[in-house]
Amino acid sequence: DNVFFSDWLATSEDVARAYASAKIFVNPSYNEGGPRVVLEAMACGLPVVTTRVGLMPDIIKDGENGLFTDWLAEDMAEKIQTLLKDKELQDKFAAAGLELVKQFERKESIKNYADKLKQLI
Repeated sequence: DNVFFSDWLATSEDVARAYASAKIFVNPSYNEGGPRVVLEAMACGLPVVTTRVGLMPDIIKDGENGLFTDWLAEDMAEKIQTLLKDKELQDKFAAAGLELVKQFERKESIKNYADKLKQLI
């Protein structure tokens, strides 16, 4: 009853329900192209535990806005327990995540892209 392992969630409503029912988000990926699911979880106010794959090291600052875990079950369990036992840490990561995802919103992304192009000129 305490852990939800998801298969494919077909609609955005299904995804939203899954995030809304969670206390934390764990992404134990061995290979990840981008941070989409992590950013979705952060946008829903969830603290994140993830592995150092893909762009995760560019998104997550360990201990500031999430926690990194390796692929060992013991380490992952320790990080999950750390978060579940510490509401203050959950709140800190949730607030930091909500702030971080703002830079990935469409309007902000376009502005960042335009700024980069201007630097090239």
